[in-house]
Amino acid sequence: MGLAVALRSSVSPGLVGLAIIQVTTLSEVMSDLIVQWTEMETSLGAVTRISRFIEETPREKLSELTGLPNEWPSNGSIEFKNISASYE
Repeated sequence: MGLAVALRSSVSPGLVGLAIIQVTTLSEVMSDLIVQWTEMETSLGAVTRISRFIEETPREKLSELTGLPNEWPSNGSIEFKNISASYE
């Protein structure tokens, strides 16, 4: 702005307006760039943590889950005694 005021007799007002708009747009673009860069770093950090979790966490042994034991009950029942419920 100081440069525009100092050169007001030799520079057209339209060019000064254009320069001001360009400077404003540049700051908006730089702000958006910083936001996008931060989001990218956050996302890459999350991917790294997930990848490390997958690599370092031991696998469960699925062979233990093949079936139910023979003594598992084939039927059952639930009995409620002295139960009360209310809703206000």
